[in-house]
Amino acid sequence: MSFVSTSATSWFNGTPHLRVYGVGADSKLKEYCWDTDHWYRGGLTDQFSVESGSAVTSWQDAAGIHLRVYAQGLDGKIKEYCWDKDRWYVGGLSDRFTIADTPAAVSWLDGGHQVHIRVYARGDDGRIKEYCWDRDGWYVGGLSDQFATLGGLAATAWLNGPILHIRVYALALDTKVIEYCWDGNGWHPGGFSKQELSTIGSPAATSWAPGHVRVYTAGTNTLLQEDCWDQDAWYSGALSQQFTSVGLPAVTSWLQGTQAHLRVYTLGMDQRIHEHCWDGTHWYEGAFQAQVGG
Repeated sequence: MSFVSTSATSWFNGTPHLRVYGVGADSKLKEYCWDTDHWYRGGLTDQFSVESGSAVTSWQDAAGIHLRVYAQGLDGKIKEYCWDKDRWYVGGLSDRFTIADTPAAVSWLDGGHQVHIRVYARGDDGRIKEYCWDRDGWYVGGLSDQFATLGGLAATAWLNGPILHIRVYALALDTKVIEYCWDGNGWHPGGFSKQELSTIGSPAATSWAPGHVRVYTAGTNTLLQEDCWDQDAWYSGALSQQFTSVGLPAVTSWLQGTQAHLRVYTLGMDQRIHEHCWDGTHWYEGAFQAQVGG
């Protein structure tokens, strides 16, 4: 396996399923899959060439699992690659907008089982763009053009009853990681701000239940940092300072009963992508590894 950037998604249907996406040294998208007891190469691998790293989101409904992968194409335009049943195809967002680097993506199902997708990217004017799918077409969302960014976008979302909550994390012009929040009635800056270090690469974010958020950053001190929100305050998580990383964090999570499971993917000093796993008691090294530029 050879990656230069990663993104990850997961779902649970009696057993956990994981998908990790990256861009190889050959500029082609790679897909690696875990469904039972081993990693294997997925069908998206080597089908498409892109300029940037990738973002992925997924949802599960009565028809099965749906995957959406987003990236900046070689022509600078956003690309959308879709899996709904038995093949990958190019989605309707492709080529509609020019973006500057790696996007971020989230999705959720409402009470009527309708999927909603949000894609966030830095435009060529240096401002955050929001692209929205709610039923039958893509449109530009309200976050667009409100905030300037250096890039490094991450996003997560959850429903608390009927109220939608979205969190977008981005590198501000001073290189601090800033949080932008949607809680049902407009965008506003959030309480999270990475004040004590400048990050290298993009942050990563996930949530698995209302009011539970994890943000991962790799700092100039090369140590991975985990910041946690559990309803009322930010605090440093147990993963912090345990592992060395020189950027490229990705994260995914799922809920199994009442237990949250997390997988974090980071670039180590050995130029390999490492998997760090939380299943309720402690962090440990997972089975996934990928050589960067190999």
